[in-house]
Amino acid sequence: MKSFIDDYNDVVKEAGESNTKDVLRNASWMTGMTDKTAQKAAGISNAANRASATYTNNGTYSKKDSSLTSSKIDKEV
Repeated sequence: MKSFIDDYNDVVKEAGESNTKDVLRNASWMTGMTDKTAQKAAGISNAANRASATYTNNGTYSKKDSSLTSSKIDKEV
């Protein structure tokens, strides 16, 4: 991951030093999409936390509180 981040930051830095309109436009689009992706990931994580679940980095959820699906409901019917 560190390598990807370093490469990404290098691209942003180099693009920022460019005088070519297309390079600047593409770099702006790339950083904007990265920001939107980060916002969506944060939203998913926040929603999972409100539901007493954890959103993992591989795209799965794990419940923190087993009382969410208590078997007691079926026993009292």
